[in-house]
Amino acid sequence: MISAYRLMSFLPTLLYCFFTTVISYLISHYLYFLIGALSEYEYALVYMKNIVAETAVQQDVELYIASRSVSNVTVTVDNPDGSFISGPITFELAPDTVNMQILPADIRLNDGFSNKAVRVVGSGDIIVYGLNRNLYSTDGFTAFRVDQTGTEYYALAYTPLTATQIALVAVEDGVTVIEVTVPADTSLEWLGLRYDAGDVATITLNDKYQTAQISSVDNGDLTGARILSDKKISAFSGNVRTSVDGISRDHLVDQLPPMVQWGFTYCTVRTPGRTADRADLVRVVAHLDNTVVQVQGALNQQFVLNAGEYKELSTTGALYIDSGNQSVMVGVISTSQSTVNSDSDEGDPSMVIMPALGQYSNNYIFSTPSYIKPASSQSSQYDIYVLMIAKTAEVGDLKLNGESLVNPSWSVIAGSEYSFGKLSVDNDKTYALNHLDADVKFMALLYGSADRESFYFPIDVGQANINVITPVSVVGNKGEKGARGAKGLEGVQGPKGFRGATGSTGMTGSRGEVGEKGAKGEAGSPSQIGATGATGATGSSGLSGEVGATGLRGDVGATGATGATGSQGEEGEKGQSGSTGDRGVIGDVGPAGAPGADGLKGVKGAKGVTGAQGVKGPTGPQGEKGYVAAPDCTRKCLVKDAPMETAGCRATFGTVQHLCSCPAGFHLLEGNPNLCVDIDECDLELCSHSCENVIGSYICTCPAGYSSGTKNNCVDIDECENSPCGTDVCVNGIGSYICIPPSRPETQARKSGLQMLFSPDYFIALFVLLLLLTLIVIILAVCLLCRLRNRNRVQRLNKFPGFYPTQPPPASVLLRDNNY
Repeated sequence: MISAYRLMSFLPTLLYCFFTTVISYLISHYLYFLIGALSEYEYALVYMKNIVAETAVQQDVELYIASRSVSNVTVTVDNPDGSFISGPITFELAPDTVNMQILPADIRLNDGFSNKAVRVVGSGDIIVYGLNRNLYSTDGFTAFRVDQTGTEYYALAYTPLTATQIALVAVEDGVTVIEVTVPADTSLEWLGLRYDAGDVATITLNDKYQTAQISSVDNGDLTGARILSDKKISAFSGNVRTSVDGISRDHLVDQLPPMVQWGFTYCTVRTPGRTADRADLVRVVAHLDNTVVQVQGALNQQFVLNAGEYKELSTTGALYIDSGNQSVMVGVISTSQSTVNSDSDEGDPSMVIMPALGQYSNNYIFSTPSYIKPASSQSSQYDIYVLMIAKTAEVGDLKLNGESLVNPSWSVIAGSEYSFGKLSVDNDKTYALNHLDADVKFMALLYGSADRESFYFPIDVGQANINVITPVSVVGNKGEKGARGAKGLEGVQGPKGFRGATGSTGMTGSRGEVGEKGAKGEAGSPSQIGATGATGATGSSGLSGEVGATGLRGDVGATGATGATGSQGEEGEKGQSGSTGDRGVIGDVGPAGAPGADGLKGVKGAKGVTGAQGVKGPTGPQGEKGYVAAPDCTRKCLVKDAPMETAGCRATFGTVQHLCSCPAGFHLLEGNPNLCVDIDECDLELCSHSCENVIGSYICTCPAGYSSGTKNNCVDIDECENSPCGTDVCVNGIGSYICIPPSRPETQARKSGLQMLFSPDYFIALFVLLLLLTLIVIILAVCLLCRLRNRNRVQRLNKFPGFYPTQPPPASVLLRDNNY
């Protein structure tokens, strides 16, 4: 039977194990919320230049923020050093929801310095992506968190016609110095100076969130340009608006991953909805010299790249790309629409930098954009697809909004264990895509297309530093010899030693003198020369060289000249005259002759007296308003519904032809090159709320609780500035406000921006933790007192065995007490 003392001795250990388990459970469930409430997810991004010269109205850009936090997130969007966003925009974001903000068109960059950075800060886990939208010129990008940016990048772009561009954002305090090395066969211009291939342009950003944009000259391609900085920066690259193997053009943009997030293995997929002849262009950029790249799938190639070099592949299928142990960056560029207003090949150039296999995630939250239809577009909405890449064995447990995927189309990527699939989704809708197994990672990309327009970007990337280079240890130089230490104290003389052993035998005596030199011997007979060796066998032939890469597709040949008109045929022969007919029979006697001619005309009578004026008739209906003609044109240009205005007239250089141009707010009527008609700007959805079209312009109106910030945007009115709550605390909301009594604890929490810490759940969690810690301290104190009491009792029994009449303790207790 176990004694009570033994039970008490085990009690602290049992309590320690029990409460350790309980506390670990509570910490694992509540510490995430406490840390999440105090941590921030910060992004710093820009919208690069995207100009459509054919229209005077440039569309606003769009910003999407998605929450994958398990609790509400507070998000703030602002323009830290500028005034392009009207005040900070703050809102609450519930779990698995997406908020879209419309930002003004003038937030876009131009070449040079500016303060147009857009900062997004969330109190929890958020995903941020942008859509740089304009008329027939749109592309999107996924943003990187500030803490995941870096100091080394390589640019990716494309150009046959227009300038490529790089945008930079400082994300640390103080001065940031950036060096851009110009790649081969390219030049760029910065602050009026030209930099050619191999030159280094230095860009100095004087403070956090300052931005800069540089562009190539002579339509050069900045792909492979190296970007180095002494502090972390955000970097973007692309093209203003370019065509790719066609005539229609579109904007290209993506945020560049820092070099530490480049990978070694990639999968690419075929752009959906394109005809069989419209190939994708895949560009592979190397970071180090002698990078060997193996391509499998729709192509089977191997090639070697040096640092900053790139290889362009043309493919109509999926690829599996492996660069061994040297990292690369992979981008996919879709081609131009084959013809204008094509129903079978809608789409246009777009660019996406593919995440490496190590950057895949387990769940994605996203919203699809809605289509803004141009007047001449054949499309009524975007065709939007989610493109997925996953291991072939793991595609069965993917869920969209909690349901199994409906009719997904999966194909295996040859030479790999991966498959790619596509899924059609609706416009203007929020989706959650995830795998049931939290340990399974897959990639999801969003692609949308319409008539002469498209966008393409990864919904999210893991943002892990999978290309961290471990520095090589270097042995330092030998340090200088230290100074000689001070002489130590003289030691005490030791005792007399033992007698030494007998000495060894002495050394041998020196060698005697050398004798006289002997006489020279007779010379030997000369030796014979050996025979010449046989010729060696011919070496084996070297290995055949690798087959060279297939050359780029040649340009389409010009249309042949129209053949000459055939000669006119000969005139046919004239027919023969008919024979003369027989003479007719004499007719009967005719009727009596007509009456004689009238007499002479009489003399004109005198003018009659003028009658009285008639009664004035009613006013007729007003006629249609006339057109105003421009008087200085050879042929007239007309403007409908524009009082006292004329359309401009411009002459084509070198000819006598004149073309009509319209004033702002008008456009030429389709089918009539001389008539300008009013543009209904409300069809373009330029206003953030309500819109009223007027002749030559439009008026944006705002609902209650909002005021006009810019021409197109409504800004929330901060009603709290007028102190409507009296002694209560006023909290401004979107379109309204609330009053909170100052006695409520969450009042100060709202004012500090950390209201999540003051929610009932967190108070309960903290109370439970404090209560458990208090109980542990009390129980440990009681156990310690019990053990001290028993120890003293045993010591007294051992010291005075006859003093206490009680039975002495067992020997085991006495033995145990000896351990103290």
